[in-house]
Amino acid sequence: MPYRDVRTTADDLRNDDDRMEYAEWAARYECGLLLSKAREREGLTQEELAKLAKVSQAYVSKIENAEANPSVGRLARLLGAMWLRLTADLMPLVPQAASYEPDFSSVQSASSEPQHFVAAKA
Repeated sequence: MPYRDVRTTADDLRNDDDRMEYAEWAARYECGLLLSKAREREGLTQEELAKLAKVSQAYVSKIENAEANPSVGRLARLLGAMWLRLTADLMPLVPQAASYEPDFSSVQSASSEPQHFVAAKA
């Protein structure tokens, strides 16, 4: 998704398709930034990292530029080549979303009770 199309407010992301597309792009962007910063911190070029992880330099570049959608395993392989591991954290998609109450009334559930999912840090 081109930068000019990035939606950054909860109001802009009320449409399910827009929100999911933005979430996917944001995850790719953050993974690329994470990989790039780790690689630079380790003093490696894209080519050196690619050789260590047994992938192409072009693939490393695509990940770092949010043009590829790497699997968790592939990302773990790249980080593992630098003696790093992946951890995950969940946060609001956009800052305004922290106080946004979505309307799930149209979603059918197997139970009549609302379903809540909470991710807790270990």
